[in-house]
Amino acid sequence: MNLRVIIFVLAAFLSGCNIADELCASDAVADKKQLWVFMQFNVPEEGEKIESYYYFGKISGSLYEKISSNAKSSGFVKLEDVRYWGEDDLVHEYRDNEYTGELVFKIEHLARVKVLKMDPMLGFKESELDDAAPVVEPEGETPNAAS
Repeated sequence: MNLRVIIFVLAAFLSGCNIADELCASDAVADKKQLWVFMQFNVPEEGEKIESYYYFGKISGSLYEKISSNAKSSGFVKLEDVRYWGEDDLVHEYRDNEYTGELVFKIEHLARVKVLKMDPMLGFKESELDDAAPVVEPEGETPNAAS
């Protein structure tokens, strides 16, 4: 009798879940192969507006394969080591004192994915630019020296 009740409860519980999606999600978490990608998400907002988000980040290689072959069209995608293109035309980390550098979006909002060959370069800080730029003095002029 107890075995029948357990089987019934287990069957009722599992019928409410999409087991295939759950197993695919656990595969993606366990996948060690990460790909650098550029992703565009179009997220519906209030008033029937759509807000577009553009991010660089790393995703699971197996999840990318499932998305690109239309085997997975719902659920969530986790971006790690997220970067964004700033208004200063430089790439910045999405990590600071407040944010961890990870974002999660619904796969349904995914509009475009581009796989990158390598890590997108981060922009230089202003102090690094000063150190990297050589100082060139005009010919024929020498700086004033103390006599």
